[in-house]
Amino acid sequence: MDEHPFFDIVPASRYLPEILPELLALRLFERAPVGTTTRLLAVGDVGFSGRVANSAAGGGYGSLLDEIRPMLQTGQIVFGNLETPLLADTSAPAMFTGPTEAAKALAQSGFTLLNLANNHIRDHGPQGLHSTMSALQSAGLAWVGAGQDAASASELRRTDCCGLRIGWLGCGQTKEKQSAGGPYCWEYDPEAVLAAVRSARPSVDVLVVSLHVGLMFLDYPKPEDKLVAERLREAGADLVLMHHAHVIQGVQVDDRRRVICYNLGNFLFDCQEGNVRAEVMVREQQEGAVFLFDLDREGVCRGLVLPTWTDENLRVRWATGEQAERILQRLARISGDLESNYSTLFEKQRAERNAGLGLKVLMFHLKRGNCAYVWQVFRRLRWEHCRMVWQWLLGRLRIRSSR
Repeated sequence: MDEHPFFDIVPASRYLPEILPELLALRLFERAPVGTTTRLLAVGDVGFSGRVANSAAGGGYGSLLDEIRPMLQTGQIVFGNLETPLLADTSAPAMFTGPTEAAKALAQSGFTLLNLANNHIRDHGPQGLHSTMSALQSAGLAWVGAGQDAASASELRRTDCCGLRIGWLGCGQTKEKQSAGGPYCWEYDPEAVLAAVRSARPSVDVLVVSLHVGLMFLDYPKPEDKLVAERLREAGADLVLMHHAHVIQGVQVDDRRRVICYNLGNFLFDCQEGNVRAEVMVREQQEGAVFLFDLDREGVCRGLVLPTWTDENLRVRWATGEQAERILQRLARISGDLESNYSTLFEKQRAERNAGLGLKVLMFHLKRGNCAYVWQVFRRLRWEHCRMVWQWLLGRLRIRSSR
């Protein structure tokens, strides 16, 4: 399919004179601003464990963002998805777990707001989530998608700036039972989020929704998640920011300049971490972006995408030259695919990239006698999963027969 007909690659310095002169950007759109503007910078998944922790051992977590920090500090609101709980005691390293001092590094690098409603934030139970919120509060950071009780987890967060009333809602799909007493993260419920958008819309000038949903390592969102995002947009969301895929997915902009970013990808994250190695979309997992949105009282008046990558030392770098063009052209191409029926592409990628990995994870737990995990997998098994595995097996057979 063709690249998106409206997006174009431009020199970033055209809009950001203080940035690297060779940096490219994907321009999503722009219109004349109405009154005062506020700059929002949004990035994807942020984690502080695995090789990230090893690389930070010398200069601290903030040193991994040295190259990107000057740009982040120009944003009046800087948003990311915090994919790891923050604990005071990390003497026994655990996957997807970071130290509380990482919150200060984020604040010093320019971050102001983080999503907490995701599938790893409760890996250490309510105590881990409580520790995370306490660390963010001590660092002067706000968050969305979690709270001491269910009501506060789903409430509207305000980040008003420059006279603009800016509201945020955040939720994530964890499929975990949350114990009574809290703290809680807001479990994804499409109808509840839609109701919250309709309720919040009259009280703000700009409304942003953060969603942690979908499948990993695919170019495209699940068709049903795309429908939900479009319903949120029609209900009043000016900007929908999604995460969980660990790779950048497409962007949609409607005729009223309301934006859906189906996945912001990885920003600072060890893509090798996990019970098994995810040897799919490895290069794309190491590539990300800073999504720039200028907001005014009518919504979003400008959208740019600035490409990044993480080097072998897990330092976040600006992507330039051919690498930048490849990242941005891929984003434009898959964004164009969203304008037509992409279900065949989606199902093919799901079988190729998820089925084999899912079976490897299942075998890992079977070998270790983790019966509770295996039972949960089979309890959640649906026809769509069986179809995915069948497609994967047929693909493997075709490959073998062609040798």
